Amino acid sequence: MGKNKNMEISRRLSQAEKDAGKNFANSDGESPKVGDPVASCPYAVTVTIKAKQTACPGHDHIVRAKGSPSGGTYRWTVSGSDVQLLDADKKAFGINYNGDTVYLRCFKPDNKTGNIPTVITKVRVAYVHGSCTAQDMKTIAFHGVRFNVVDFKIDRSAATTKISFEDGMATLGSDGWRDGGHTSIDPLSIYNEREVSTIITAKGKVQILIDKNCPRANDCAKMYQLGWHQTIRKTFSEARYARRIMYLPSNPLLPLRDGAIEHPWFLLEGTLRLFEENEQTLIAEMRDSPGWVIGLRHHRDGSNLRRASHGVEFTTWLLVGNMELVENVGFSENALSYLKNFDWSFRVSLYSYLKDKKLDYQGSREYPEVSAPFDGKGNRKPCITGKSFDELSKINQDRPAAFIPLQVYDPEDPKN
Repeated sequence: MGKNKNMEISRRLSQAEKDAGKNFANSDGESPKVGDPVASCPYAVTVTIKAKQTACPGHDHIVRAKGSPSGGTYRWTVSGSDVQLLDADKKAFGINYNGDTVYLRCFKPDNKTGNIPTVITKVRVAYVHGSCTAQDMKTIAFHGVRFNVVDFKIDRSAATTKISFEDGMATLGSDGWRDGGHTSIDPLSIYNEREVSTIITAKGKVQILIDKNCPRANDCAKMYQLGWHQTIRKTFSEARYARRIMYLPSNPLLPLRDGAIEHPWFLLEGTLRLFEENEQTLIAEMRDSPGWVIGLRHHRDGSNLRRASHGVEFTTWLLVGNMELVENVGFSENALSYLKNFDWSFRVSLYSYLKDKKLDYQGSREYPEVSAPFDGKGNRKPCITGKSFDELSKINQDRPAAFIPLQVYDPEDPKN
């Protein structure tokens, strides 16, 4: 009897709270949740999302909601890890943000092809007013972008070794090194003679194709800039003397970004162009002739140094950057799409020969080794935000090789 009486009192209290328009328990004894039927609210609450259904990758897409009656707060969510939710100031979305306007940002290129596939997301809003909640949802598609690369080819020419009897940027041996009691040691440098020829030229045609559903195709195309990036992966140096072989290991700071300090574009005699309209075709060309210098030590009588070589390995990417996204997030891999990649390396060498019963030196002419070009980003990691070689040169210009340990191999040493 007591149990039935308690149930009756509970029913009366629940009805009284409902009549007063206060928060009340649902039939399961739980508090109302976001998405509960509006019928459970003592007054009408509605919300509507307003946004274009097609968005451009890399372009912040505005989404607004209108709740009624006014005075409530908005709770936003978006589906998919590739889409970023931003507040009304285009800043990272915080859990305390409850405004009626958000932005969606999405840029997810396919690293295997360089194209930008379509990404579909669902944006949801819950409008909370007092004890009442209303919801709305809208599906938005970030359209795709294709980049057709045709007539892509790589030409190469020989690197011509220049010999200079001056100090180089890196040193095989030190001023205090002694060999057989000789102390008359002079500097000698070998490097590629850049003025003779361009070692490598990569060239192709790139057409941009914006999805037909894009409402602003020409403006969308103008966001993309065509360019090149190059990473210095490895260096290798060797000098063979009369009684020892000296190796300079690859710089421990490598890999490094090649080119200028202020941005990741590789521009030495290359091109950097913005698309101006949809379906436009641009010519992408990159030419490089590194003037890398390696310093050696030799005796003035020419009787010590026999042979020397120095080489550098690179990876080069043809890419496009979404420049609107760059303005928002800076240069990073999140704003770039990789169209082509290839590895290449070059070597400069010095050989000794007898001249008037004395050793003299002659430089080589060697063609660079170049891999086949591949689509997309490939397996190498580009140094987009790391230090550039220009920065490294400035840091170490007063002590060129102090940070690189020298390795010496002596064929006559019993340990070898």
